Amino acid sequence: MSCLLWRYVQLMTCAIVAVPADPPQARRTALSVLSWLLIPLATGFSTALWGLFAGRPRRIDLWTDVDRHDRFRAVFTRQAA
Repeated sequence: MSCLLWRYVQLMTCAIVAVPADPPQARRTALSVLSWLLIPLATGFSTALWGLFAGRPRRIDLWTDVDRHDRFRAVFTRQAA
Protein backbone atom coordinates (compact mmCIF):
# COMPACT_ATOMS: atom_id res chain seq x y z
CA MET A 1 0.00 0.00 0.00
CA SER A 2 2.78 2.41 0.84
CA CYS A 3 4.38 1.70 -2.54
CA LEU A 4 1.19 2.79 -4.31
CA LEU A 5 0.95 5.88 -2.15
CA TRP A 6 4.57 6.79 -2.93
CA ARG A 7 3.93 6.31 -6.66
CA TYR A 8 0.88 8.57 -6.42
CA VAL A 9 2.94 11.27 -4.68
CA GLN A 10 5.58 11.02 -7.40
CA LEU A 11 2.98 11.34 -10.15
CA MET A 12 1.36 14.34 -8.50
CA THR A 13 4.76 15.99 -8.07
CA CYS A 14 5.46 15.50 -11.77
CA ALA A 15 2.09 16.97 -12.63
CA ILE A 16 2.72 20.01 -10.45
CA VAL A 17 6.18 20.55 -11.92
CA ALA A 18 4.83 20.17 -15.47
CA VAL A 19 2.44 23.10 -15.02
CA PRO A 20 4.11 26.24 -16.35
CA ALA A 21 4.78 28.88 -13.74
CA ASP A 22 4.19 32.59 -14.04
CA PRO A 23 7.07 34.62 -15.38
CA PRO A 24 9.01 36.40 -12.63
CA GLN A 25 7.83 39.80 -13.86
CA ALA A 26 4.15 38.94 -13.51
CA ARG A 27 2.71 40.18 -10.27
CA ARG A 28 -0.43 38.57 -8.96
CA THR A 29 -2.87 40.92 -7.32
CA ALA A 30 -5.86 40.35 -5.08
CA LEU A 31 -8.06 41.28 -8.03
CA SER A 32 -6.93 38.26 -10.05
CA VAL A 33 -7.85 35.96 -7.17
CA LEU A 34 -11.19 37.72 -6.71
CA SER A 35 -11.97 37.39 -10.40
CA TRP A 36 -11.62 33.60 -10.09
CA LEU A 37 -13.96 33.68 -7.12
CA LEU A 38 -16.43 35.73 -9.13
CA ILE A 39 -17.03 32.91 -11.64
CA PRO A 40 -18.69 30.44 -9.23
CA LEU A 41 -20.50 33.25 -7.44
CA ALA A 42 -21.97 34.55 -10.69
CA THR A 43 -22.94 31.01 -11.69
CA GLY A 44 -24.69 30.44 -8.37
CA PHE A 45 -26.47 33.77 -8.58
CA SER A 46 -27.71 33.15 -12.13
CA THR A 47 -28.80 29.63 -11.16
CA ALA A 48 -30.78 31.02 -8.24
CA LEU A 49 -32.45 33.59 -10.50
CA TRP A 50 -33.33 30.91 -13.04
CA GLY A 51 -34.75 28.72 -10.27
CA LEU A 52 -36.96 31.55 -9.08
CA PHE A 53 -38.11 32.28 -12.61
CA ALA A 54 -38.79 28.63 -13.49
CA GLY A 55 -40.59 27.91 -10.22
CA ARG A 56 -42.94 30.87 -10.31
CA PRO A 57 -46.67 30.18 -10.14
CA ARG A 58 -48.26 30.33 -13.57
CA ARG A 59 -51.71 31.46 -14.51
CA ILE A 60 -53.53 28.57 -16.13
CA ASP A 61 -56.53 29.51 -18.19
CA LEU A 62 -57.20 26.62 -20.50
CA TRP A 63 -60.09 28.07 -22.49
CA THR A 64 -58.40 31.33 -23.46
CA ASP A 65 -55.26 29.41 -24.40
CA VAL A 66 -57.31 27.12 -26.68
CA ASP A 67 -59.06 30.13 -28.22
CA ARG A 68 -55.73 31.85 -28.81
CA HIS A 69 -54.32 28.73 -30.44
CA ASP A 70 -57.37 28.44 -32.71
CA ARG A 71 -57.01 32.09 -33.79
CA PHE A 72 -53.28 31.55 -34.38
CA ARG A 73 -53.97 28.50 -36.56
CA ALA A 74 -56.71 30.32 -38.47
CA VAL A 75 -54.39 33.23 -39.29
CA PHE A 76 -51.65 30.94 -40.58
CA THR A 77 -54.02 28.81 -42.66
CA ARG A 78 -55.32 32.01 -44.30
CA GLN A 79 -51.77 33.12 -45.11
CA ALA A 80 -50.83 29.73 -46.56
CA ALA A 81 -53.83 29.66 -48.89
